[in-house]
Amino acid sequence: MKEWTNQWNPFNSAKALMWREWFEGIVKQDFLPPVTVDTDPSNRCNFDCPWCNAFDNMAGEKHDISRNQLFRLADFYAEWGVHSTCVAGGGEPLINKATPDFLMKLKLNGVESGLITNGSLVTEENISVLTHCCRWIGISMDAGTSSTYMQAKGIKNPNMFEKVLHNFERLSKEIKRKGSNCDLAY
Repeated sequence: MKEWTNQWNPFNSAKALMWREWFEGIVKQDFLPPVTVDTDPSNRCNFDCPWCNAFDNMAGEKHDISRNQLFRLADFYAEWGVHSTCVAGGGEPLINKATPDFLMKLKLNGVESGLITNGSLVTEENISVLTHCCRWIGISMDAGTSSTYMQAKGIKNPNMFEKVLHNFERLSKEIKRKGSNCDLAY
């Protein structure tokens, strides 16, 4: 099997060795802060995917974490020594209008971020922040045609599949234009 040549690549099978101190801490019961944490800025979503892992969470009251609280989390992560956060959701993270500001605050604090999104809310206003601040962006497509996309996502808009593909293309072009190290996946 061909091994990755970049030791920092997240898919390198030896990457756990980078965190030796954390494993030693576990053995000694002297726990260090987590290397990465999950942050869910919202439990609201503009889609209705029946298989969503957060489907039950979204069934109750709908809430966004406030901008102030997101900034407090970004500061706490940096102070605690967290290296990265996966910004995803018990919903669509970009439905929370404060998410781009949160990503910027994380970047300023030296905390890497990745974003999992359905891609429908990528806009001209947030595309620059996303490609500048995120180490990676994952877009949940889950289908190869508009009709299966609508069925899988529980939506009625036949144009959404093409919109998300267009947003993926725009992100890709912006990453290339900037020379960003942001990885883009679907």
